[in-house]
Amino acid sequence: MSRFQYVLASADSLERLSGTVRNGESVVILGPRNGGKRYVLDRIAALLGEAPVGLIVRLRFMTALPLRHEGAVRRVICDAAVSAGARDDYSLEEELLAPIDDLGKRTGKPVILLAANVDAMPHHLARQFLLGVQSRVLSKRLIVVLTGESDFRDFVHGPGSEFNCANAWFLQRSEEHT
Repeated sequence: MSRFQYVLASADSLERLSGTVRNGESVVILGPRNGGKRYVLDRIAALLGEAPVGLIVRLRFMTALPLRHEGAVRRVICDAAVSAGARDDYSLEEELLAPIDDLGKRTGKPVILLAANVDAMPHHLARQFLLGVQSRVLSKRLIVVLTGESDFRDFVHGPGSEFNCANAWFLQRSEEHT
């Protein structure tokens, strides 16, 4: 488990972040609301797309309607996976991350999962999602960049956290937002 690095979202730090992901390491980005996390995630996706390292799946858990139950979270994951090329016939009985697993099996490479606003889910669903993600990160099937606000910290840092296997960055602000 690493300590938090405090960064500004400069061109240099964005390049370092994308380089970390290219090297197969996962990243958690924490920061205040409207602090530029989505901008950073968009830039990382663009930088990774310039030098493709694997299939990129983008999840956004901040939706028009709150994600109050597992079916809603499953729908977000399935829709994103289908957009990335997964089949579209997943059942409610399958593992929450089955569409992501299928993409990895199909390509033979780890999937790069960019998940924004993980803390927008209710605690029990965020915990379930993070435990599933962690097992896949540890088995090298998944590389993730997760974002959340400061209250997301306990999920991703410390001995009792659900996901403590990533580089942790605290975004102080984005140059785009200054």
